[in-house]
Amino acid sequence: MKEYEEKKQRRQFMVALLILAVALFAYAYDGEVESYESSVLALSYKYGFLPRALVGTLYQWIGGLFPGGALSYSAVKIYVVISTLCVFALLFRIISVFVKHSDQENLMVVEPLCVLLVLFTIPQFVCSKNFGRPDLYLVLISAVVALIFVRQKHYVLLMPLSIVGMLVHEGYIFMLFNVLFVLLFCEAADHKEHRKKYLIYLGALVLINLVLLFYFELFSHSGNFYDQIVQVAKALSLDGDYHETLIQHEILGTDVSDGEVRYHKRAFIQLILAAIFMFPIFPMFRILWKGAFSVAEDFWQKAKYFFVFAGELATLPLFIFKLDFGRWVYCVILYFVLVFIVLMLRKDPGMMEGMSRINALRLSHPEVVLIYPYLVLMVPFLDISINEIFRNMSIALNQIIVLY
Repeated sequence: MKEYEEKKQRRQFMVALLILAVALFAYAYDGEVESYESSVLALSYKYGFLPRALVGTLYQWIGGLFPGGALSYSAVKIYVVISTLCVFALLFRIISVFVKHSDQENLMVVEPLCVLLVLFTIPQFVCSKNFGRPDLYLVLISAVVALIFVRQKHYVLLMPLSIVGMLVHEGYIFMLFNVLFVLLFCEAADHKEHRKKYLIYLGALVLINLVLLFYFELFSHSGNFYDQIVQVAKALSLDGDYHETLIQHEILGTDVSDGEVRYHKRAFIQLILAAIFMFPIFPMFRILWKGAFSVAEDFWQKAKYFFVFAGELATLPLFIFKLDFGRWVYCVILYFVLVFIVLMLRKDPGMMEGMSRINALRLSHPEVVLIYPYLVLMVPFLDISINEIFRNMSIALNQIIVLY
């Protein structure tokens, strides 16, 4: 009877999560694929080993199987809608496995983390700024990585998954590779008998990603097919309005940072505003941090929890040198959600202790649950701007600064 009730509870949770996802989809869906997302599909390996060309290669190959072909904006819209829904379906399947692997001891933590995963991911990739963005495939790769660590098998797949991530976007090494890196380091820290093997594997993964990063940034630009790629990008984009800077950067290696300076200043103001608005969450991280380190008895356990809480710093180069702060903030949140889910499902002692302290805070202060409607106001995250709220606030602050 108890087992039946637990299964019923899990089914009810998944149904509620699906309803939430549909509501978020309807709330954020715009239906238009912007020039960046359409232009990236013009990149293909038939022009050479180009960065970000994996998705475009698959798109053009799939499109070639149909009579109408793939070189039209309407074909792009159909592809983006179908591929986005397919990835969401796979993510829901992975979430259902997370929920299935939980028990009454960690279910009260895993379920809210799964809600956060849906809350931030669905609006992120159906809003106009990110609809069709290849980042969604990196999210799926990271969720599969998390699933591998939950099931504690098929670790051999980590290397091809990491390479695919770099082929989708060379920025993967800064965006979401930290999920794989930290979880594999946790594996090494927890298993002394296999530690050397895991660390060598981890080093090999880092080395391969760095080689791919330096190749794509320094040696993949030739410009031989620039005009052809531009023509394809125009055909794929609405009214032929393709993303010129994307093509110039990826094909010609053009440095576009000079034109981004003024946007970068605005984005930094938004980041400060986001930190202020997210301040109510910071004490919970402090409680979690203290709880985790309270059970760390040796160097490897302390190093493990250090990497768990410092792993999001992998995105720091993106905040410093790149522009899309909305995407980077999302990556930070997704990192913590996936890593915490895995550690909770594996009943990591430090994470269990930290979460028990947070649960005690929740019981003594029921108003903590208001964090969910508070977070709903933050979505969807955009690209250059973190979200609409912070964008409008930063514009107002800039006007005040100019006046005074």
